[in-house]
Amino acid sequence: MLALGILEISGWIIAQVRTQPQTLSDPITFSITFSGWLMTAISATIAIFQYRRTKKITQRSKEELLGFIGQSNYISSKLELIDEITKNFSDTTLLRHLTSSQQAGIDLYKTLVNYYLSLEESFTYEDLKKIRKTPIVSYEWQEASWISFICLRKENKQKDTPGERHLNAGKPSRT
Repeated sequence: MLALGILEISGWIIAQVRTQPQTLSDPITFSITFSGWLMTAISATIAIFQYRRTKKITQRSKEELLGFIGQSNYISSKLELIDEITKNFSDTTLLRHLTSSQQAGIDLYKTLVNYYLSLEESFTYEDLKKIRKTPIVSYEWQEASWISFICLRKENKQKDTPGERHLNAGKPSRT
């Protein structure tokens, strides 16, 4: 495909050069002009190829990042478990360790969401509705995090934040 593109451009270049009578009489000028056009065509083809390749890599990177957000969601969403463990617990050191680990999971979740949104050119409340249908947003605090990051984006600054929250009925609501 790349070779066909170069051949097509080369054919066009030769046709352009042949229409200019002053270049046909001087072989050196013809060679320099042709090589310049050819190098331009090759460079443009490589640039297009690299652009497409980078776009695919960026898309794959975003998909992986959503996977990481899902994993951090798993780490940070076990609030009920920590509540149950700490009910009958008297060791404050272990209690502090559990709660700080939980907070680290929440911070990781929020950081990954913020980073994901920074990679997106545009992200609206309609896009959030799609994400709410996945396990990535399981709790109200997670939804509130997404909304707080989304509302600061230029495409959402003039819009009201959604009044309807936590569309995933049946999931525990923790703030």
